[in-house]
Amino acid sequence: MNLIISPRWRPSHTYRGYLSSHIDVETAFDEISTCSLVLSVNDQLMTRMVDARQEEQNGPRVSAYRLAEWFLWNWWRIRWEPPRSGDSGLSWRQAHETASIGGGWLWPQLAFESDGKTVTVRSAGSEATPTEPVSYLGHDDEWYITAQEFESGVDSFVQDVLSHLANNKLVPNPIWRIWRELEQERDNPETTMYRRFEALLGHNPDEADPRQIDRLTRDGEVWGKQAANEVAAEAPMMMASDTVTATSLLSVARKSGFEVSDRNGSSPMTDNTMTLMETDTPGTPLVPWQVGANAAKALRRSEHLGDGPVSDRILCDMCGIPTGSLRRSSPVKPPMAYTLSSKRGKYIVFRARVPTGRRFDAARLLGDKLLVRNGESLQPATSTHTFRQKMQRAFAAEFLCPFDALLDIVKGDYSDESIDEAATKFRVSPMLVTRRLENNDVFDSRSTRRIP
Repeated sequence: MNLIISPRWRPSHTYRGYLSSHIDVETAFDEISTCSLVLSVNDQLMTRMVDARQEEQNGPRVSAYRLAEWFLWNWWRIRWEPPRSGDSGLSWRQAHETASIGGGWLWPQLAFESDGKTVTVRSAGSEATPTEPVSYLGHDDEWYITAQEFESGVDSFVQDVLSHLANNKLVPNPIWRIWRELEQERDNPETTMYRRFEALLGHNPDEADPRQIDRLTRDGEVWGKQAANEVAAEAPMMMASDTVTATSLLSVARKSGFEVSDRNGSSPMTDNTMTLMETDTPGTPLVPWQVGANAAKALRRSEHLGDGPVSDRILCDMCGIPTGSLRRSSPVKPPMAYTLSSKRGKYIVFRARVPTGRRFDAARLLGDKLLVRNGESLQPATSTHTFRQKMQRAFAAEFLCPFDALLDIVKGDYSDESIDEAATKFRVSPMLVTRRLENNDVFDSRSTRRIP
């Protein structure tokens, strides 16, 4: 399982002493680093194309210098910034999609999406036009690699480009300086934390408000560092009126949350059971929805729940809150669902107002409790697509609405009436039933299939 970016250099003459010559610097870099670029993920070619002569090629002829520069400029955002719900926006696309590199080159349609633990590499096809005679043959393929494999693949490519420039006497050069600075930042834990916050907030280096990062850093000392990262990733999705601080979350929890007590219920499953859910297969990246779904199945087996609906009483008991909590909405709508532990007690807060939504919030937080055992005081359930949040959603979906049981109910009938019937039986929303069917390639309610 790996990412390989292989520049196949073309023969070229050497620009010696370019800084003192009349040759344009960018032109020199482009000329020397022009290559046939081949990019593969897990041995799957992602750059296959047809050129203007209608001949199939393994990769385009582009400037490796510009691709290396793009990776270095956007490294922190590619590594840590998750995709946003809906349209991620121009800034996100510029930092994550190779088509934004420009410079007059016809780049492949690739996107790099991180959830913190894995990086998804997506490829898309493109049609030839009079101005762009190259067509790429990707068909919305996507492949997963670990974050470490992404780092290794990009590092190897950048070093290859730097060596090629050095061999052609193009030193010093801008990407060498950027590379050295990035290495120093990655080796410094404090700088790494700062850059990660910037990326999670959707900003390029040195463009975020330092006061916001200082507040996240301070609150992270109360919540825990991992929780602070989840809150930072959610921040761009929040309304301007949403204020998320350690103080505000505690205030909302005490006013609108439900107190969690071990006396109210049981702590399901043993450590030995959950160890299976936390173990990655060597050489295979963890897939969050598989981890979440497998944990939900294990919990159902452990608690002898069969494949039927989970009652409010059982769900409340597992969360440690009084029966009936799921039928009571909070007077204010919190910015997220969460569990918060403090010296004054432990609280669970639901964001959703309708009972089916609160059941889903409760199941997500239950999954987080079982799968994320870091001892932090804040367990957030947000709208983002980090590994943790995707794992929560998959757990909640499978725990509340087991897929095999769902198929037995709909029996190939995907009408609105059938979906409503299944939703009523499992006490979930019709949207959840539809997404379960879509994400498992059973049913497509739109022209474009949604990816979990």
